[in-house]
Amino acid sequence: MNDERMKVLYDGFRDAQRRSPRVTQDAQTSFVEGLEFVLAASGSKPSFFALTTETGRAEQAELLSTLVPQGVHSGKGELHVHRLYRAYRTGDVEVDESLHRQSRIRLPVFWISTDDRLAAAYEEGEPDRFDDTELLGYPLCCAEWHYDAFFARGIEAFCAVAKAEGASREGLLRLLDGFVPSSGYFLPDEIFLAAILRSNVIYPFVSHVACPACCSGTTTASRVLNDRAAAVAISLDPEGVERLRGWCRTQERVIASVTGSMARIVDDAAEVHAMGVRGEDVYRKHVRHLLKALALR
Repeated sequence: MNDERMKVLYDGFRDAQRRSPRVTQDAQTSFVEGLEFVLAASGSKPSFFALTTETGRAEQAELLSTLVPQGVHSGKGELHVHRLYRAYRTGDVEVDESLHRQSRIRLPVFWISTDDRLAAAYEEGEPDRFDDTELLGYPLCCAEWHYDAFFARGIEAFCAVAKAEGASREGLLRLLDGFVPSSGYFLPDEIFLAAILRSNVIYPFVSHVACPACCSGTTTASRVLNDRAAAVAISLDPEGVERLRGWCRTQERVIASVTGSMARIVDDAAEVHAMGVRGEDVYRKHVRHLLKALALR
């Protein structure tokens, strides 16, 4: 796809965003979605998908579907898009297996790809047969770390606290009935936000959350992807790039505010969950482990 066609496609994406006022996104997410849509349509990214669960997203996906170039695969449907990168570790095999079954859920998405293999997996509802490197071009180190830190650790902390508070296996399974995996479950939201914003500030032109190793390195996979995407972004929308960089500067203050208030954040979260002494001790231990995993301590 030549530069002129990429620019037309990019401008079409931005127009679809303007025509979808009910969709609420932060500046980085909004900018990078348009960029990655173009990269996937041009074959520079394995595929692109967007969840359509939030207000206005289904309508926006309808607009985007009209932009897909001829010869590029696309579709909509409820699919298994999130790969489970490791087994849960609650100390109870039955609980672990129950969580695993409940975690593999179908989510409504809009997707595009130039890759025939990936398109077939999307059409069959099973794109998670590929890891995030193959499916989305994300570094595997970041994908595995993100699943561990943002998804698995929260529910494992919940289970540990419940058992410390006296829950039996049967009681815990009842508590977990209907569990839906979500990023940042149970542990303080602000801690996860700080890790996301740190990644966004360092690598503003990619959508994945970069792992601590990528954030601290100078020649990492995330940096290579970010630099390549930045070059495309500058060619497509130099004014948008400057606005994004301005947004990043404001987020540095947010990160500093969170990391400087960690003790209060943990105290507030423990109070909200109204745990007993044993449960709170376990909760705080899991928060400490999370901070280490996120490299925020």
